[in-house]
Amino acid sequence: MKEKIEFYEKQYASLWLKVALTMLIVAIFMPTLISGIIDFRGYDLWTEILTVVVLLLVITLFWITNVELCMKSEGIFVKMFPFKMKYKFFAWENIEKAYLRKYSPLSEYGGWGVRVKLFSLKMFNLFGLKKAFFNETAYVISGNTGLQLELKNGKRVLISTQKPAEIEEILKKIEK
Repeated sequence: MKEKIEFYEKQYASLWLKVALTMLIVAIFMPTLISGIIDFRGYDLWTEILTVVVLLLVITLFWITNVELCMKSEGIFVKMFPFKMKYKFFAWENIEKAYLRKYSPLSEYGGWGVRVKLFSLKMFNLFGLKKAFFNETAYVISGNTGLQLELKNGKRVLISTQKPAEIEEILKKIEK
């Protein structure tokens, strides 16, 4: 990967969302843990410690999760750390269409993260059902604008972005 990077973006979830979810987790679990320690209602101390450790790991994972998008002359690289440690590569010659679009993470993909849409009504045709399973994958961390890739094998990939204007410029350069 010695070539010049044409575009690079690293996205994290928005700060208010991180704080809100952290506060929600703390508000739900900490009163129970604290009252269990104070009253010692038969809780095992190791259970309390394990619960706190697991909660801290979940909160930490949420805070460090990010999506990296890199567009180069040979194709598009994407990964979602820490769930996908290696970049997923999409070569330009395997991409039928690439464009920006608005999306809804909850209604279209059921949330944020690396999301796989198992079934799509768009896959019906006059002669029956085409391959519909695992047809769409989304790398969604924040926002409602994404780079939609339609691959030549019929699969679709959506990658969220906070820099749509820069991606639009890259896509125009590639079309030329």
